[in-house]
Amino acid sequence: MRMFFREYFYVLLLGYVFVVFLFFVRVCVCLFNAGTPLHWIYDREKLVGLTEEKQCVVFYPQAMNPYYVVPTGSNSAYGDQVYFTLKSVVDNRGEQELAEEHILEE
Repeated sequence: MRMFFREYFYVLLLGYVFVVFLFFVRVCVCLFNAGTPLHWIYDREKLVGLTEEKQCVVFYPQAMNPYYVVPTGSNSAYGDQVYFTLKSVVDNRGEQELAEEHILEE
């Protein structure tokens, strides 16, 4: 009986960790995309000029970033990285043998 409760606890804990992980992935991707259009603008006057008429500046409708443009609504570089990392983990069923083989070869 004691073994059952331990296994049940581990299943609950694993489920909780997975839900928290998914929550943080979603929040990180969403929050980064919320600020991307106004990212890297260090000229305070320009930033105030762009946002003074707006009540809410998150998810600004068009990119004003002087260094790169990410189309509004698309993944950021971080979103792409998280997506392909998670896809790789799922496709390989969590196995790390490929990475270990490369480490041993060096």
